Amino acid sequence: MKNLFFYFLFLISSSLLAQLEYYDWPTGSGEALLSDKYKVFVKHGLDPEVELEVLMSVADPNDIQYDGQTNDLTGRTFSYAALSYNDITGSGLTFRVVKIFGGNSTNANITPKSYNITPTITTNQVVFSIENNEKYISLDFEDSENQTSSHKWIKHMLTISIDPPEFDAPNINDSGVVVYTNDTPSSVLSAAAVIYFPPGYHNLRDYKFSSTIIDDEGRIYLSSNKKVYLAGGAFVEGLVNRTAFNTFNQKLYGRGVLSGRQYIWQDSSGNKPYGQIIFLGQGAQVTGIHILDSPQHGIVGRENMLVENIKFLGWHANNDGIRIGSGSEIRNSFMRCVDDFFYNYNIYVHDCVFWAGHNGAILTYGWASIDTGSSFFENIDIINPEWRGLGNNNSLIAAQVNLDFNVIDYGTGITTTTFKDIRIEGSIPGLTNIKPRSSGNGAPSADQVSSANLGYLGDVHFENITIESQFDRGRIRGQANATTNGDTYFTKNINFTNVIIGGTKLTEANKNLFFEIDPNTTQNITFDAADDSGESSTYTETFNNITLNNIPNDINNSGLTNKDFDKISAGDGEWFTVQGSGVTDFGVQNSGGNPQYYVSRVSSSQFARAFAYVYNNSDNSVTGIYNLGFDYFFNTSFSNPSNERFGYRIYGMTQDPILGVFPLASGSGFFGDNNATNYNNGGDEVQLIAHTELPTSNNWTNTGDIPVNFGVAGTYKYFIFIFGQVFGTTQSNPQTLFGVDNVILPTQSNPQTLSIQDENIKSEFSIYPNPFKNELFVTNLENIYSFIIYDITGKTLIKGYQSEKKIDVSSLKKGFYFISIQTENKKIIKKLIKN
Repeated sequence: MKNLFFYFLFLISSSLLAQLEYYDWPTGSGEALLSDKYKVFVKHGLDPEVELEVLMSVADPNDIQYDGQTNDLTGRTFSYAALSYNDITGSGLTFRVVKIFGGNSTNANITPKSYNITPTITTNQVVFSIENNEKYISLDFEDSENQTSSHKWIKHMLTISIDPPEFDAPNINDSGVVVYTNDTPSSVLSAAAVIYFPPGYHNLRDYKFSSTIIDDEGRIYLSSNKKVYLAGGAFVEGLVNRTAFNTFNQKLYGRGVLSGRQYIWQDSSGNKPYGQIIFLGQGAQVTGIHILDSPQHGIVGRENMLVENIKFLGWHANNDGIRIGSGSEIRNSFMRCVDDFFYNYNIYVHDCVFWAGHNGAILTYGWASIDTGSSFFENIDIINPEWRGLGNNNSLIAAQVNLDFNVIDYGTGITTTTFKDIRIEGSIPGLTNIKPRSSGNGAPSADQVSSANLGYLGDVHFENITIESQFDRGRIRGQANATTNGDTYFTKNINFTNVIIGGTKLTEANKNLFFEIDPNTTQNITFDAADDSGESSTYTETFNNITLNNIPNDINNSGLTNKDFDKISAGDGEWFTVQGSGVTDFGVQNSGGNPQYYVSRVSSSQFARAFAYVYNNSDNSVTGIYNLGFDYFFNTSFSNPSNERFGYRIYGMTQDPILGVFPLASGSGFFGDNNATNYNNGGDEVQLIAHTELPTSNNWTNTGDIPVNFGVAGTYKYFIFIFGQVFGTTQSNPQTLFGVDNVILPTQSNPQTLSIQDENIKSEFSIYPNPFKNELFVTNLENIYSFIIYDITGKTLIKGYQSEKKIDVSSLKKGFYFISIQTENKKIIKKLIKN
């Protein structure tokens, strides 16, 4: 530890003469924990490179055992490095980050992407440059040892904070400034205008006097106008409280660390002995410091507070971030909360980076009957989201309010809560979770109220929102029978303008892909008008004029492999079925479908078999969320109903060539279809839809919407849709027992020849261009007899006798079509698309 006098001499000199300021932290036994996961070096301009001390917080086993995510939290760490930098007079910074745990890593990801950082990545090392301060950077070495066990969250987290220089640091010689030691008399601390924590380790539980300013538990109490300064290099363990409700203008600031790691969240009986780590009054300020390991909530206070340049870390559920009152501002900060970040108390939040933990929303209306509203969020990056589902309170904005809740304006005249210029990286379950109280699965559970007390929920505006990926649908609903008179509690007045989800613009036409909106309990939920910009396009496969490619599965062949995938062009798809032991197991029936053709089992074998559709997405033509589905029947009249089953899976493949095999075949028995739809010896697959068993139905039945998230561009090289079905015993006339029809699939961007029986024709025949606009040209084919162009439903649109090689198709709209060309003795069918 530096001599105190020389430290302050250095601090003053570096603030005046240099552009870069970094800190010497107390890392002795029991003090701040030095990271054993990462080293961080920085270079200013052409100056020599220096090493920053990287501190670390670990998930406390005493707390995470009550979180519900113990497996993924156990052994998890958070490393953090910080410096202050004057970007006005500075010459730019170059960082070098070295991973010092585990094996070799050659892949890394830096967020937020809005910083436009282009790193140089070598083995276990990342180098990058940045020009500005007020930046909060997350760096993830992407490998299996840096993922948690179940959910694959980043296991050993790392952030680098680049703060602006301090312009309000107190001088220890100023009147009213008292330098803290654990034996400073309480009367001196009480009289101080500023309590100054110098570099070093300070445990407030070690304070030698039990007093009204620091109690035996290590809580420091601040009266009105009291300031506490944590110098860079100061590591303080304790809690900060106000002396009374009506206090005001406290200030907690600096570049040091306030840690609550010694304060448990709860015990085995559910008792919570400690609350928030910071509790202040009206007009208070919290700026510049690190706030770590709060027992419950982070910063709690009253109206007109300012929070700026803070770095906040929470570990477990109930680690809400900031709960402060109307007229407050939060700016230029980094927060990683594991519950609700903010409450909707007319606050202004901007220019921040939020790492969303596994529980809670970025903004919540609240959990009871306290009326809220009128907040404004803008220019926010949300990184590394860990939400596994919507639960009852996960999302960008959520509510768990009672039915007497109302949206209010706090005297501003504006009740609307606004989200503007929000960027969400990674995959989330949904943008909204706006509904009254519900159980964990979102089921309504709010108690009825009187008609006189019935309120409403809503008044939200979303503008310029981008979401990389969404794997479920957001909720927007009210509650029916909200009163004994049968009144409805409405959720209403929610507008979406220029919202992009997975590359797809949200519109009135596709809103149901991304949201579950209850039409009976909502009002005035509006979206942009539909246009042609990035709509998620689908078509219906009716199996008219389609051929199933046969894939052997026997002693010499293991099923669907990379050699089969290679036959499919980018933007195209093909159907495959298995030949188990040389017997074709599926075929296309030409009658009895819905309405006509369908795929059914044709072999009487008792064994489980599957058929599959493979789409080549190497051109990134399919991204975002699509609503898929199909019609099916699965008859109940089996000889052994307990051993019959039908299910399906959807996979995304992350590389080309693929690593494993889709067997499309398995043994008999109830779970045979599960094995037939498996992917073996891979590791490059993601189950977009896990095995889903469908109930029996003697008549054609629709599955309903199946929202599937196909990710952002570059995520998946192929998509595999597998339908598996098992007979537990040998069946006669199997085509009458099982069928699939009208499969909704993503539209092909580059459809190729569907089915041509004569391979010589394939090389001779050509039709172009494809995609086309107003004309089609047919070449290398003599004696054309007739042609028919029909849509994906089979409806004939254009037909004629053609001796010319040019076909006028100007009357067709943009979309997906088929052309059937009949020669004297051959019939040829091709897929077409019009741009």
